[in-house]
This record gives sequence, structure tokens and C-alpha cells, in this order.
Amino acid sequence: MLLFIANTAVATLSPPSARAQAQATATIRIERPAIANSAEWDRAPRASRKEVIRRDERGRPVLLRLIEHQ
Repeated sequence: MLLFIANTAVATLSPPSARAQAQATATIRIERPAIANSAEWDRAPRASRKEVIRRDERGRPVLLRLIEHQ
């Protein structure tokens, strides 16, 4: 009887382990080609420009300039 009570107490104190799972879907459609140069970057609206620094395989920083078209 005491063993049954101990098992019940342990089972109620430790929550069951939950496995998190997520799924995402993305669709990219290229409607028209774009020219990538500094003049096009300057002409793009500020709201659609974004600069991101990432590191390459050797750990060196690389500046990425992204223009988002909607």
C-alpha cells in the first residue's frame, strides 16, 4: 500500500515530458529579375532595405544587403 502511494505521488509531481514539434511552409516566387548594384540599392525605398551581417564558413563577417519586394 505504501509503495502504491509513493508511485502515485511521484507520478503527480513530475509532469509528462512533452515533445515540441513545429512545421512551417514558405513559398517564394520570382516575378521579375532585378539588378543588384549600389545604384539600385540607393533607389529602393528605405522600408524595403535591410542590411544583415552574417559569418562565412571561416568566421569572417559578411554584409548582406536585402531588398524585399511585396
